[in-house]
Amino acid sequence: MSKIKLRVADKEALEKVKGLLDSIPVPAPTIKHLCRSSGLNADKLKKGFKLLYGESPYRYLVLKRMDKAKTLLRETEMTVNEIAWELGYEHGSNFCLQFKKVVGVRAGEWREKYTIATQSNQ
Repeated sequence: MSKIKLRVADKEALEKVKGLLDSIPVPAPTIKHLCRSSGLNADKLKKGFKLLYGESPYRYLVLKRMDKAKTLLRETEMTVNEIAWELGYEHGSNFCLQFKKVVGVRAGEWREKYTIATQSNQ
């Protein structure tokens, strides 16, 4: 990765992008949309975001979605497909594959393990 210099204005623009991604927008914004909204070109957006936040914008959004999925699995009775739809996945199977890839277990297994752990603590 080549070195990149970020000005104060660049950092502020990247912070704006992070704020947008933190809101877990549905549908997920494209790099083109993020560039337009931040005023940064694609290269500076991707490299600068990774430099400041340790992940690409896409990976950052995926991790945010999975954190939200875990909250919904733990705190609601929504089905896995409903959670997938809520987070912007058109197909539950895509969400399930992504969840397992990121979290390491299937969404249903995660819910079951967390529920068992919670019930035994009460």
